[in-house]
Amino acid sequence: MIRKLFSLPLFLILLSAGITFFVFRPVLQYDFVTWDDRRHLSENVSVRHLNPVGIKEIFSKTISDTYVPLTILSFAIEYHFFKLDPFIYHLNNLLLHIACVVLIFLLVRQWGGSLGVGFFASLLFGIHPIHVESVAWITERKDVLYSLFYLLALYQYGQFLIKGEKTGYFWALGFGCLSMLAKPMALSLPLILLLMDWYKDNRDVKISLLNKIPFFLYIVPLAWLTYRLHMRNPIEDVGHGILIWIWSATFYIKSFFWPNNLLPLYTLPKPISFFHPSYLSSCLLFHVLVLCVITLPRLRLFKFAVGYYFLSAFFLFRFDEGQDLTIVADRFMYLPSVGIIILLGVGFERLMKWARYNGKYLGKCVGGMGVFVFLILGCTSSQQTAVWKDSPHFWARILEHHRDNDAITAMAHNGRGLYFMDENRLEDALRDFNQAVLLNSRFFEAFNNRASLYMKRNQDALAIQDLKTVIYINPQYSKAYNNRGYLLYKQKNYEESLKDYSKSIAIDANAYETYFNRALVYTALNRVDDAINDFSFCIQNNPGFAQAYLKRSLLYFKIRSFKKALNDAIKAKSLGIKKLEKYINQIEQVSS
Repeated sequence: MIRKLFSLPLFLILLSAGITFFVFRPVLQYDFVTWDDRRHLSENVSVRHLNPVGIKEIFSKTISDTYVPLTILSFAIEYHFFKLDPFIYHLNNLLLHIACVVLIFLLVRQWGGSLGVGFFASLLFGIHPIHVESVAWITERKDVLYSLFYLLALYQYGQFLIKGEKTGYFWALGFGCLSMLAKPMALSLPLILLLMDWYKDNRDVKISLLNKIPFFLYIVPLAWLTYRLHMRNPIEDVGHGILIWIWSATFYIKSFFWPNNLLPLYTLPKPISFFHPSYLSSCLLFHVLVLCVITLPRLRLFKFAVGYYFLSAFFLFRFDEGQDLTIVADRFMYLPSVGIIILLGVGFERLMKWARYNGKYLGKCVGGMGVFVFLILGCTSSQQTAVWKDSPHFWARILEHHRDNDAITAMAHNGRGLYFMDENRLEDALRDFNQAVLLNSRFFEAFNNRASLYMKRNQDALAIQDLKTVIYINPQYSKAYNNRGYLLYKQKNYEESLKDYSKSIAIDANAYETYFNRALVYTALNRVDDAINDFSFCIQNNPGFAQAYLKRSLLYFKIRSFKKALNDAIKAKSLGIKKLEKYINQIEQVSS
C-alpha cells in the first residue's frame, strides 16, 4: 500500500501539478478586470441567487451571445458562498487547470505512452505561456471547465476503445454534454473521437460513425444556440478570405512554438496580401503541414497531432475581417494544443534515447536543454500572468501595443474608465471616457458610461445629452433608456420616465432592476397594482432584493393587505434592512 501511494507515476503527477501551481501562483493575488469579468460575474444578475428560479434563468439565457450555463452556474455557486472574493475565482480556475494537467498525464499513459512522455506532456500543457489567458482571466473559466469535461470524455472513450469497457462510452456521452454546457468549443468532440478510432486503427467505419450519432444529437442543438448569434457575413474578396483563413489557422501554431509578446488582443496584419511577411510565412507553414500529412505515411502520430489541432479548432479559423475585435486569441489554443504537446513529448523521448545512444554527455546536454526550455516557459508564463493582475495593468498592456488602432484604444480607455469609476476616481474616469468617445464617435457604451459618471456627479443635463447620443447611435440599447428614465424620475417627469423604463424592458425583459425603477414610477403615479406586479417580478428574479420586499410591503399596507405587508417587512428585515421593528409593530397592531 505504501509503495502504491509513493509510486513513480503518482510522484510525477504531483511534480507536474506542483510546478504548474508554482508558476501560476501569482494569480491568487489578482483582482477582476473590467473586460467581461463584469458582464459574466460582478454585474451578472444570474449568479446572485442560487435557487431553482436562478438556475432556470442561467440555463435559459446566453452571456455575450454565448451559451455557457455550466460556467455561469459555477460562478453562482462561488458567489453564494464567497460573494465577490477574487481569490476564490482565481483559485478554482487554477485548480481546474491542474486537473486538466493530470488528465493529460493519464491520457498519455492510457494510450501506451511512457512515464517520461506523460510527465513531459502534462508539464508542457501546465506551464505553456499560451495557456495563461485561459487560467489567469476569471471570465475564461469556461476554457478550463469545458476542457476538464472534454478530457474526461476522451479518457472514458479511451477506456471503451482500448479496454472494451462499455460503461466508458456512456460516461463519455455524459462528460461530453457537460463540456458543451461549459463552452460550445466542445462541439469538436465527436470529430476527435473519430480521430481516436482512426489512430487505434478501428477498421469498422460504419460502427465508428454510428456510435458518434448520440454525441451529435446533443452537440448540434447546443452549438447552434451560440453559432446563430455569431454567423459571419459572406466574404467579398475570395482571395483575401483564403489568406485570412490560412493566417488564422497557422497563427496558433506559430504562437505556440514562439510564445513571444503574447497579447490579450491581436489585429489582422495589413495589407492583406500574399507578399505580406505574415501571410507569406503562414502559407509556407500551411503548405509544409499539408505536404507532410499527404506524403509521409509512417508519421501516424504527427498526423494525429495535426488532425487533433485542426478538428478541434477549425470553426475558429476566420474567412473575414469581421467587426469584432477578437479575430484570434490565445485562449482558443488551450485544448487544441493537446495533440501537438503529446507529439512533442514523444519526440523529446526519442531524441533523448538517440542522444544517450550516441554518447553519455550528449544525453546530458539534450536533457539540460529540455530543462532550460521548461525554465524559460515557466518564467515567461509567470510574467505573462501580470497582464491579468488588475484592470490598470490589463488596459495598460492594450494601450501599449495598440496605439495605432483607434477602435481598440477607445475600448481600452472605456474599460479603464469603468475601473476608475468603480474606485470613485471620477476625474480619471472622465478623462478616459472623453478619450474613448473622441477616438470612436459611435462608441455608444462609452457615452453611456460617461452619462453614468455625470449622474454620479449630479450633472443631469450633461448625462441626458450623452444618453440622447447613445439612443441615436443604438436605439436598442436598453441601459440608456433605463438611465434616462431615472433622470426623468428625479425631475418628477413621471410619464416620460415611464415611457423610457417600458422601452428598456421591451428590449431586455429580464432586467429586474429596471422593473424596480418602473415600480417606483407607478408608485408615484398611484398605480398600485402595476407597482406591485413590477416589485413582484424583481423578487421572483432576485429573491435577495431587500428593497423590493420593503417597497411592496408599503404598498400592501396602503391597500390594507396587512398579512402580505407583514410577511414582506419581515423578509426585508431578514435580508439586512434595519430599523423596521416600529413598522412591523404598526402592521401587527393595525391588522389585529
